[in-house]
Amino acid sequence: MGYRAVSLRGVATTLAEVGDQKPVEEPTAPPNLRVGCAMWGLREWVGPYFPPTTRTGQELGVYATWCTAVEGNTTFYGLPTAAAVDRWRDAVPADFRFVFKLPRTITHDRRLRNTGDLLREFCHVTEPLEAVLGPTSIQLPATFDETDMAVLEQFIVQLSTNRRWAVGSEPCVLRRRTLRTPTRRLVICQRTRPSDPR
Repeated sequence: MGYRAVSLRGVATTLAEVGDQKPVEEPTAPPNLRVGCAMWGLREWVGPYFPPTTRTGQELGVYATWCTAVEGNTTFYGLPTAAAVDRWRDAVPADFRFVFKLPRTITHDRRLRNTGDLLREFCHVTEPLEAVLGPTSIQLPATFDETDMAVLEQFIVQLSTNRRWAVGSEPCVLRRRTLRTPTRRLVICQRTRPSDPR
């Protein structure tokens, strides 16, 4: 995927001095590893990976027979229609997970500022997929740096605790820029429910 992601559950997030960090609690259940690609509908896969009879529009169902997750880049470029969301939900088994990206209007155009309306719309549109949603990716732009950390913190606080979230950046931006400065580091804690295997 080309970026480092930090899993979020809830709103516990702080900026802390390096060295002031408390150890992260280890999960009690073993991790549930899912394998997937950054897309599901590449027509070049028909023949080598999908049956030659796979018609356009059937790729997701076939893909879901040999992968357990997919990174949904489509939501980065625009919101899907209700009909598309319903088709996606109906095409995958219950143990499949979609890892959608927040729209670039939220992450890149508005840079996480004044996005409440767009965030609510995204969550509403993807709500029918709730049972098969993995974490939603907050992909930060390449120009995101330490001066934006307070904005990221404020954004994270408003996120729904009914979803899982992941923060990532375009190729190693946070590590290259933010972690180069040894005095500050973003610390994101995770709250989990033992009954939630996602």
